[in-house]
Amino acid sequence: AKHGDYLRATFDNLEKFITPSNTLEGIRRPFLDWPTEHNRPAVHAGMQALALLTWREGAFLADELNDVALAQRCRRVAARLEKLRGTLSPHGSKQAAALLSLSGLADSRTMFDAVLGQGGVSGVSTFYGYYMVEAMTEAGHRQTALDTVRDYWGAILDMGATSFWED
Repeated sequence: AKHGDYLRATFDNLEKFITPSNTLEGIRRPFLDWPTEHNRPAVHAGMQALALLTWREGAFLADELNDVALAQRCRRVAARLEKLRGTLSPHGSKQAAALLSLSGLADSRTMFDAVLGQGGVSGVSTFYGYYMVEAMTEAGHRQTALDTVRDYWGAILDMGATSFWED
């Protein structure tokens, strides 16, 4: 509750970046993670999904604070962002595919078949790896998710690393 004013101000600021066409635009050099840095269409798709997840979580937090006005605004903006369902492509990025899947902007099985289930651990990143394995599980591929954890993070540990690498 002591951060309620900050939360409201954050959503006031974020709403400035939602366009009349229901996309998140105008953020200077949006960033997901290093492996997607040079795949700007994937970053765009991932940011749209991340924005939707953010507004949904904002509604949850507002409900917890009993802030009816903020909760309604968050749900209204989330509903606008949901209009992008089926219009975005991950452009080969496992990070964007995972976010599109988890946000519901794309079908999880389609994202698995097209991107997440392709190439083994190639394209997996430490930062979005959790979301990738969550999306794989949501698509009904729990064993692939477990194998990804073993093959990606296990290999890092097998090489003697004491921390996980970004890419």
